[in-house]
Amino acid sequence: MLEYVWRRAHPQRIVMALCAVVAAAAAFGVHLQPGPRPAPVAAGPTPGPVARPSRAPATAAPSPSATPADPRVVALRNATIDIPVWPGGRRMSTACPAGPHAFAGGAATAGLIDGTQNTYHLNPLAPAALDATPGEGYLVSLSCDNEVSFHPELLLGVKTRADGTVQVLGPVITTGSGELYDYDRDSLRVVDHTVQVQVYGPHRSNGAPAFQQQRSYRYDGTAFRQVDGPTTSPADERAIRDIDLRNTEFYVAGRGECGARCDYGGMVTFVDGKGTALTDIPQADAQQQATFTIDQVTYGKVRQRGLAFLTVTVHGPGGHTRRAVLVAAYRDESGGVGLTTASVLEEGDDGVTGIGSQHGDGDHVTVTVTTASGQQTREYRGDDGDLWSWRSAG
Repeated sequence: MLEYVWRRAHPQRIVMALCAVVAAAAAFGVHLQPGPRPAPVAAGPTPGPVARPSRAPATAAPSPSATPADPRVVALRNATIDIPVWPGGRRMSTACPAGPHAFAGGAATAGLIDGTQNTYHLNPLAPAALDATPGEGYLVSLSCDNEVSFHPELLLGVKTRADGTVQVLGPVITTGSGELYDYDRDSLRVVDHTVQVQVYGPHRSNGAPAFQQQRSYRYDGTAFRQVDGPTTSPADERAIRDIDLRNTEFYVAGRGECGARCDYGGMVTFVDGKGTALTDIPQADAQQQATFTIDQVTYGKVRQRGLAFLTVTVHGPGGHTRRAVLVAAYRDESGGVGLTTASVLEEGDDGVTGIGSQHGDGDHVTVTVTTASGQQTREYRGDDGDLWSWRSAG
């Protein structure tokens, strides 16, 4: 399928660079230890700044016996944790599956995302009185990581039972939209069984947070509920309707069966709805041009994010033509906020031989398509709210 994203550093170069770093570290006896860092949490009767431990002078080598491992932390990092269903939709719950997972040294095997294996990392942050019932409470961060750009993190409340087993109270940060929200570990406070935290808005693998809000959550005996702070997210300040998409620029990368196994794409500057990009032909070690035409633009909206649906025709080398419906939105990336597009439907998907008109309506788009059975109308929605993964609703 066509996929429209911002260009990133070449993965082979990244791998080579990482290999060089690891090799150099090994040569000097340095041991690289991956994994999310724990952050301090203040728990007490009144909110206040987090007390950070003072650093020892660089010349002072700490004694191993000076900082013995907290047995409670060791026990949690080697416990069986009944992981709840992750917020964020089906894609997230597949990559980070729920159910009992046996941790060893704070790690356990998670699921797959796009064929890449994920690993759970459990980091106890601090003991916390999360309710008035017996048993010691703890706030823990549970991340689900891989070696690519996938690092969601869930803030969990847990309690240790008398027999040493762990009771999971559930995710602390809950939202009515069912989204996974990022948060600031350093902002955590527990006051009168209430968890206070700065939330950063919907999870971003890269880039700046969507917003920052102070919210409070309290365990009611069955789940954590928000008890203070804003309950809605601020509206997206960037209105996609204000952009002339027929006269703008975004990165296009895609594949097509064009007779020479060509990959076509690149940063396309559209003028009056038309633009060109160089086409790589791996077998011929050559480049040709592909032409992109924006045929139709309609609009929709997911939560506070404005969407545009574009019908684009790609004219590849050798007379090959392919049509697709794309979704466009503003997205926070490592290089800043920019216009990003992704594929909703492409000719060749699900028996579709032709794409006619389309109409965006809220969080879905209705497309008139041609198949072997004739003309049909199909509705496509983001996969459980995932803006970059779309599927037929029929």
